[in-house]
Amino acid sequence: MNTNARYWQKLLDGRYRWGIASRQTSRYGARSIRLLIHPPDSSRTERRYARLARFWPVIGVAIVALKGPTITFLTNVSAYLVFAAIVALVVWAGLTLAHRTADTRARSVELFASSSFLTPRTADQLRYGQVARIAEDLDEAQRQLDNQYISWSWYQFLWDGAYQEARATPHR
Repeated sequence: MNTNARYWQKLLDGRYRWGIASRQTSRYGARSIRLLIHPPDSSRTERRYARLARFWPVIGVAIVALKGPTITFLTNVSAYLVFAAIVALVVWAGLTLAHRTADTRARSVELFASSSFLTPRTADQLRYGQVARIAEDLDEAQRQLDNQYISWSWYQFLWDGAYQEARATPHR
């Protein structure tokens, strides 16, 4: 796959096919990790729409901020009317995305864990370790698939195992 195609795939699909991973470390050593794992049986289109729905509020604000003045400038229409029309269009698109992705988002599993360096608690450290291990397993499976070390079916098997483990993990 050429570089341009990889860029567009990463933009549309995100870093991971299976969902989203976010890690943060604070100035004082507190660590947190957040995982969002989509169902393994979801299609690429469903995951792309779910990703778009997640970022839609930011995208919608950008559309309103950038397109409103441009359309008002290029047409002889009231700024209030243009603003109302664009906001209505953005809200309609957001509601349509929310409806379209409701099933995928409802079946997705979200895990969060944090651990403090200053006030370490064993339960927090154990949960952080478990969530981090699930993330690392999924990251490794993604890397192996990208490098063609494993097949798509084996990748889905690993993804399903991590998804089932995440569903069994108590949520806080």
